[in-house]
Amino acid sequence: MLRYEFVRCMELREKLTERIKGQIFVGKNGDNVTITIFGCPTCRYIVNLDNVRSDNSSFISPYNINEIADAIYNDYKKFINNKFFI
Repeated sequence: MLRYEFVRCMELREKLTERIKGQIFVGKNGDNVTITIFGCPTCRYIVNLDNVRSDNSSFISPYNINEIADAIYNDYKKFINNKFFI
């Protein structure tokens, strides 16, 4: 992983920790960026960044960390609501 990619992953992790309680891991394997969130002992959320971008109806710039964090947060919120409340 290049230094620039490492810094971007850490920026994304920092933005997510402001909004989500739990253990958050952001990793890069080749061209894939994977976000893993352990929110509680019974739930594990794993998503590929490309899937979040394609599922979101609005355009997400790959350079804007806030937009990416917002999209992941909204997707995680849907995941939690579907798993525990519906």
